[in-house]
Amino acid sequence: MAIKNRLQFGFFKQPVIEPPSTWDIGITTTSSNETFGIQLNGTSPNITVDWGDGTVETFTTTGDKTRTYASAGNYTVKISGSFVSNGNIRLNNGQSRVQSTSIIPTIPGLTSFLSCFFNCTSLTSIPSGLFDNNPQVTDFNGCFSGCTSLTSIPSDLFANNTAVTIFNFCFRDCTSLTSIPAGLFDNNTAVTDFNFCFFNCNQLTFIPAGLFANNTAVIGFDACFRGCNSLTTVPAGLFDNNTAVLTFAGCFQGCNSLTTVPAGLFANNTAVITFIFCFVNVTLTTQSYSDLLINMASNAASRRNFVQFYGGNSKYNLAGQTARQTLQAKNWVFNDGGLA
Repeated sequence: MAIKNRLQFGFFKQPVIEPPSTWDIGITTTSSNETFGIQLNGTSPNITVDWGDGTVETFTTTGDKTRTYASAGNYTVKISGSFVSNGNIRLNNGQSRVQSTSIIPTIPGLTSFLSCFFNCTSLTSIPSGLFDNNPQVTDFNGCFSGCTSLTSIPSDLFANNTAVTIFNFCFRDCTSLTSIPAGLFDNNTAVTDFNFCFFNCNQLTFIPAGLFANNTAVIGFDACFRGCNSLTTVPAGLFDNNTAVLTFAGCFQGCNSLTTVPAGLFANNTAVITFIFCFVNVTLTTQSYSDLLINMASNAASRRNFVQFYGGNSKYNLAGQTARQTLQAKNWVFNDGGLA
């Protein structure tokens, strides 16, 4: 009865989690007179930066904004403010000094995280909900490109970013990543481009099934996994729902540990206009490559004419040759290892 009464009179209330008011970036300088800075892009910024050394500045113009620190130490840079429109903030001077980031607060007018954490080579982790307060953002092009110490990605990192259309180069050269979390892009249904998204993630060994299942508007996977030379498997159905894709140019180029792929990897991608360089420097087994050709030839009538397909060093068997000829009748041009 006591518990019931307490509930009735509101003694047990859910804690209210207040959204952050500043974007806190932890940096470290190792000697005197080292510089850290940000770049502001967009219309009419009104951005306040507390540099963490007692200096606070408000910027109303675009361009590079920097601070030189008098002595070595750990500093917390705090950013807040707004743009009228088309806002973008990049950590672009002394990025290697960035050690940590808080969840980013609501920044009105911010529409792009283009190159936001580019070359933050000391950043090892990112918080869950990092971008939750800015659902209006449409662009993550190169956001974490060059974050060579980043070891993991929160599964809900982009959960609130339903307006995003571009993930090009997003995790390029994240050479410490070994896996991609399931559901990472589940809510990003407006995305059109994943070009170079995981390019040169050379420790990546795992791609979850259904990674792109909800991204039905995608038209480009160019070089998406290029240079992922630790990748040994590709899940069945990876591109099944991406029926609007036009190009897989260089998608698995340089994935030289890859020896088999699902026969139906491109079964539903009949709108594709090019697979140029798709498997360059890859040697699939004769059976795997042949099965891939046979599957694509099975719905040749619905596929484009004049398509280039690069099978790398992979060879095909007689059944694969027949399938290849079916596609060649539609003026497909092949570059591969030839008949086994």
